[in-house]
Amino acid sequence: MHHQPIYIDESIAKVIRMHQSIIDSRLAYPSIYEELSAYANNLYDQFRLGNSVATIEISNYHPDFIGKDVDYILSSEVELEDILLVIARQYGFKNWTEVESQKDTAINVEFEKCVDDLLSGDLVLVKATLVQNPNLINMRSQYGHGAGLIHYLGSNGIELWRQVVPQNLVEVLKLMIDFNVDLSMQANIYGSNSLLALLTSSGHPWKAGVARDAIDVLRDDSTLQKT
Repeated sequence: MHHQPIYIDESIAKVIRMHQSIIDSRLAYPSIYEELSAYANNLYDQFRLGNSVATIEISNYHPDFIGKDVDYILSSEVELEDILLVIARQYGFKNWTEVESQKDTAINVEFEKCVDDLLSGDLVLVKATLVQNPNLINMRSQYGHGAGLIHYLGSNGIELWRQVVPQNLVEVLKLMIDFNVDLSMQANIYGSNSLLALLTSSGHPWKAGVARDAIDVLRDDSTLQKT
């Protein structure tokens, strides 16, 4: 592995730690439904234990708790169905019923591994994977947001624990351009968004200090002509 330094906001780091055991074994789940059920059950258990970290996801994705503070959420009546909605929306589904429709949808292990390698900044492994399977470059996630590999570089609107920023983001982006990624590709994120829109509005890449250079690459006419 050729890992690079990664910027991880402390709130994201806490969510990662809370779900670490699931994240580590998630590719072994038989379906998208089973994987998301595991996250939901863990989040519900952590909320019932009074773990303040559980409020991070709730305040980001539950319509009744967006922007509410920790004490307010922890003192509120939050049922399992509320948590199911939180997880569903975090993964781009409208509700849990849509997640239930994924009971027969197996996890695309190759795509998910490529996302992980991309977010770790491992240029060597990402390149090797794309050489072996070039179709991955414009493939979409099976989650409700339908994000492509390119959208994960925006650290915005995709699953919360993946909103991390490799410090070599620009190099990763240029590698994807070399493999003819569709820079105008839209995902079901806040309606519909390209990487440029996601980078412009996401705080994480700016805090990491790499957003401006990445945006400059996207806006370069010669680069856009390659797509």
